[in-house]
Amino acid sequence: MPARLRLYFLGVFCTASFSVWGEDRAGAAARSFSIDSGYLPSLASNRAFWKFGIEFEGAGSAVFDGLGEHLGLGSNGLTRAGLAIGTYFLWPTVQEAYFVANHELGHGSRLVSVGLEPYYVWNSKGKEHSNIFSFFIEGLTTGGGAYTANRPGNYSVPEPSAWYLSIAAGGMNNSAMFAEALEDRIALQGGHIMEYIGYVRGKQDAADYVDSTAAGQDGGDVEKILDYYAERDRGITGSDIKNGSNISRWASATHWAYGVAAVRYVFGGDPAVRPLSLGAFKLPDVSHFIMNAGLSYKVRTALLAGEAQYPIELEYVYKGEKIIEASVGYRGLRQTAKSQVGMSGYQFYLNSTGAFGIKAQRDTALSESLNASFGASVYQANLLEGQRNIAKYLSSNLGYEVWGRLSKVF
Repeated sequence: MPARLRLYFLGVFCTASFSVWGEDRAGAAARSFSIDSGYLPSLASNRAFWKFGIEFEGAGSAVFDGLGEHLGLGSNGLTRAGLAIGTYFLWPTVQEAYFVANHELGHGSRLVSVGLEPYYVWNSKGKEHSNIFSFFIEGLTTGGGAYTANRPGNYSVPEPSAWYLSIAAGGMNNSAMFAEALEDRIALQGGHIMEYIGYVRGKQDAADYVDSTAAGQDGGDVEKILDYYAERDRGITGSDIKNGSNISRWASATHWAYGVAAVRYVFGGDPAVRPLSLGAFKLPDVSHFIMNAGLSYKVRTALLAGEAQYPIELEYVYKGEKIIEASVGYRGLRQTAKSQVGMSGYQFYLNSTGAFGIKAQRDTALSESLNASFGASVYQANLLEGQRNIAKYLSSNLGYEVWGRLSKVF
């Protein structure tokens, strides 16, 4: 899309966002604006940028709700359908910058984890960005192709096992994990139908990347990944990556929850997305990852108990070196006068290689509209979850992240 037209849609988005941001919307999760320790370039946290992405999507859904209310587009099923279809085609223009940035941060965070210093570049500009946010902001008016590179430097810790694959696959894995972040938020706090566009992009990033590079024949991440697997006789092809990515979308209950919500919105006007459940169990979601050992599926569900949930996850490397990884945990939700304070809890991980990890988070309300979050994670390097999310390696076998976050709820 031409830069002038991209700027026009960005202006409409910003104007509408500020006009409706503070208004409550029935059924939708609370919107917020946050600062996070993980925004620092020296930390380059995947987790923090997913949270920012959810807030960015929240601004978009505020525009959606505002157009429906103030322009009367939410008054009947026909106009609501028109608004939903129009959004489906127009929102990706603004959204593109975030998804490219999140993909590139997936590479950059893996470089930072081993003590290196990445930078990010839009191909059409050539300007080097050490901060993912300045890269994202430039992308709002630039778009197009981008890449991540590394400044000269030495590892600050012994080289983690197979770090090269983690870096090459980090972009596509980070997209899939952003989709998981949306699933978690919907499971505990609800979501908005407009997030469907971003959810699908997260699920299908790997499939789209395979298609755009002719299954690795045109260079880039897919070629590096397939070369890595070929050297180790994994027997993995570009089609395997594409099929796994597509299956993860269509096999996930949250994908269908968005569909149910879209029908409910057109016929009833409620844009909220709620998780699908069977009795006390949330119907499962499926993620697909590109790991050092091979390709994996992760099945994620939860036991529902009032305002608490007990997440259960099982990940299996189905092609390559067979590994099984299991996870159980707890998530709680508290309610203040203005907002939901959720996601407090913990999660334990253990896999068949003996690797383990734990993450924990505590959310607290400082006032009716100001929340604080504190958390930490510790993973062994052979843990699948750790390979994707370790922020800093302490050694070749152990890494961690510690964070704090302050959120203003609107």
